[in-house]
Amino acid sequence: MPGTVGISCKLYRNTGNFATPTWNEVDNVSGVQLNWQWNKGGATTRMSRVNMQKNTTLDMSITGKMITIFSAGSDYEAFWDAATQSTALDVMALNGTNTTNDAVGARFVGEIGNWSRDESTLLSGGYQALAGCLDRLNVTQLVLEYATDRAGDVMAFGGKELGLGVVNPRTDALESPASIRTAVERALACYPARAIFLNPDCGFGTFSNRPMNSEAVAAAKVAAMVAAARDLRGG
Repeated sequence: MPGTVGISCKLYRNTGNFATPTWNEVDNVSGVQLNWQWNKGGATTRMSRVNMQKNTTLDMSITGKMITIFSAGSDYEAFWDAATQSTALDVMALNGTNTTNDAVGARFVGEIGNWSRDESTLLSGGYQALAGCLDRLNVTQLVLEYATDRAGDVMAFGGKELGLGVVNPRTDALESPASIRTAVERALACYPARAIFLNPDCGFGTFSNRPMNSEAVAAAKVAAMVAAARDLRGG
């Protein structure tokens, strides 16, 4: 089972150098949790038929929710830059303050993997704010996420094909061909059938070899899309 440092966990960011750190408490986060999981390797010997294993490498991550406070030099700006530029942050998570005796946790240098399975942490709202930009793009097809209610209603962009997101790669729940067909029928109010193509919202590959779904779930979701497409085409 993964280990955690939970409810009183505090997150710190090093604004100095690695050898002489200056720890700044990141105070615009909540639900900070330090997670770790040992990987196992075979340790069976010729002395016994018992299948034995030992801890080998350690998977470690920090999760939490960050409030958007975008100002120069802010923690949010630092985490945003790390996420968008694939740079590393020197961070520390403790089950108390960094001045508390016997506080435990971990310090490590890592990259931001900001793909979440928690829908409540993700952006919501339709494409209205981007409509002007999307209209002006000199492209044949717009591939847009519509598999969740967060995306709002399908919008029409004249003269363009629609890559319609119909399955959510972040959840284990399998969309049925019938539910995908319903989504397509709604999109037909804005696009002709020849201009609609089915795809997942984003892809199934994620950060640091940490996919949000198993290969089996991903395959089942793609199979549902294929079944819906065949049904819509009449076989």
